[in-house]
Amino acid sequence: MLQNRNDIQQVNAILAHGQTLWQHSGQFDIKWFGIRREFPSFPIFLNQKLEQHVTRLLDEEALHEHEHGGLAVRIMDIVAYFEPHEDIPETMFDFLKPTVCKEEVSGAVEMLKIHRILGNGRKSCVNIHQVVQKVVHTNIESRSNTQGALEEALQLLLDYMNSSFPKSMLQLTRQLVTSHAKSCWRGVIRNGNDELIRKYAHFPSTACLAQSSIETASNARMAIQLAQEWVPDLDRVLGPTDRNTILLRYREAIAQYQLNNYNQSLKILNILHPLAKGEFGESDKLTVEISNTLAVILSYKRQEKNKILEIHGKNEEINLKNDGPESLTTLLTLHSKGTELTKLGKFDEALELFNRIYKIEKRVMPGNHLMIHSAADWIGFLLVKKGNYQEALELCQSVLVSMTSDLGPEHLITQNCRNRIQYCKARLKISDACRIS
Repeated sequence: MLQNRNDIQQVNAILAHGQTLWQHSGQFDIKWFGIRREFPSFPIFLNQKLEQHVTRLLDEEALHEHEHGGLAVRIMDIVAYFEPHEDIPETMFDFLKPTVCKEEVSGAVEMLKIHRILGNGRKSCVNIHQVVQKVVHTNIESRSNTQGALEEALQLLLDYMNSSFPKSMLQLTRQLVTSHAKSCWRGVIRNGNDELIRKYAHFPSTACLAQSSIETASNARMAIQLAQEWVPDLDRVLGPTDRNTILLRYREAIAQYQLNNYNQSLKILNILHPLAKGEFGESDKLTVEISNTLAVILSYKRQEKNKILEIHGKNEEINLKNDGPESLTTLLTLHSKGTELTKLGKFDEALELFNRIYKIEKRVMPGNHLMIHSAADWIGFLLVKKGNYQEALELCQSVLVSMTSDLGPEHLITQNCRNRIQYCKARLKISDACRIS
């Protein structure tokens, strides 16, 4: 055993007592003790007890007495840079290199759970407490192994994300990996590891690059914060014209746009567009994306409307040639073009375009994808504008349930759909008790 049974019983008592105290203090959030949360946020004196316990258990000599002690230290070095309290699938550790057998991984993880160094997350998942991370960081620094631990953490996440997942798990897996990668990347920046910046700048989840579509203000603010925190280091190490530096700055521009900070977004994009065009060429995907975003923001500022449509048309031609009619880049360009046609009052053209987009997206995208619901939203809006209330009503009633399920009842698109149903019923003089034939 790592330590005597009394030590483990003492910490178990501390954990249980901490939960009881917090439950009766009125400050306790029940979510912390749901399926996903093992560790509570303890009062200071309980954190100190937990820290003392973990420090003793992570003593190298004691660990090496355990069959899987060496592997347990390695696992703790990695998760010390993960996002605290977020789920860590135990299967992730199967990608450790050099390859170790699953039985050894399971044994090491089980040992860490038994001794309260890792907590129980969801089924087949674990999580880590900030107090435990603090102790492990101290151990890593004492062994001068910060860079090695960070590199293995990033490589483990990269290998795990690149493995095969069922379609139903893919989105959740990417979100989880992105969350842990942000945490690891903060460690890289904080420790000034230029070598790791160069080596892992391509990592899709690094520096928020996986968030190609930022849908909420809170995520947009986080993206801006991360970009402003990390761009100077990428600029210094990789250079201002490196694709990763430009891509991260582009994500900041998107986030500024999502928060309606059009001037800030335009300022960034006007710097990035000539850089991308000169470095990668006019038909490059990133150059086209930046150009397209510029066109969209200019439309909101009501500048040169005809010029904006020309840009959309040019981008559409490039995307069709490079990626085909069903690519995400092409569909994003078509969405922007349809939006602009609507603003110019060209409802027939816009409706024809959005109907085409809607059919393609339903065929090539997951059924719950935001872009499918967005296209349906525009079709409903355009049908109402043209006075086709019956058709608009039937469409909105057919998609409302899936919109509510996929986006939530408070999402703007869901609210638009509900309001449109009521408006169409009023125009058609149909009560809620009546049924559409």
